[in-house]
Amino acid sequence: MRSVLNYVMLHGGIPTNEDWDYAKCFVRFLKKLFDITEKLSDTKYVTSYEYFNEHCMILTIFQAWINSSDRLLGSMTERMRTKYFK
Repeated sequence: MRSVLNYVMLHGGIPTNEDWDYAKCFVRFLKKLFDITEKLSDTKYVTSYEYFNEHCMILTIFQAWINSSDRLLGSMTERMRTKYFK
């Protein structure tokens, strides 16, 4: 039990309700990315229309989160968008 307590304290403590809200938000976004990736990977010949449509959906999500009133969510999304464009 002591090692679990040490681990929790070393890693910022027990998650708060706000932490769980962020986690839920990211899970929804990652699920969308997963669905898009699966959809595009499942097809032997992806049309430019299909790719463009899914790409626009991702960009729309990024933009909404970046413009969010939550600065932490906006900054994390900005970093995610930068990596996405690479």
